[in-house]
Amino acid sequence: MAEGLPLIEDDGTLLLVRTATDNAALGKFASFLESQVDPGNEAIKFADLVTSEQGKQSFADPAMRAKFAQQSQKKLAGILEDIQKEVERTDSMAVDKCGSEVRMARKALLRFAQGAQGSLEAAKDKIDALLRILGVSVSSGTSAKAS
Repeated sequence: MAEGLPLIEDDGTLLLVRTATDNAALGKFASFLESQVDPGNEAIKFADLVTSEQGKQSFADPAMRAKFAQQSQKKLAGILEDIQKEVERTDSMAVDKCGSEVRMARKALLRFAQGAQGSLEAAKDKIDALLRILGVSVSSGTSAKAS
């Protein structure tokens, strides 16, 4: 990517978790995360385009560029919010009495989700900065990273 926004990449973690544990909640979380990779990357790529020099040329009208930036911001915030809800649900799972493979699988999924959130946040931050430059108020999104 010309502007350097990091994409969400699955290094095999999601498949590994699904094959390593039969925990239904973790399988559902892995499937959810997998379903967010393509839409998340599309949102990141769009944010990269809108904020790039090419985007500045393509959207010569600042009002049009601001409109696309706001759409991008909304999409990124929505994906972030959805991921955060699932992270909180998974993070609150009681794993005390589960085997070590379940605890390790949960930890790997949460790490993957945090990486995805980081990529999405980087794109959203770039869009927010563009909106400020264009003089558009920036919504304060409530997405938070899991600890």
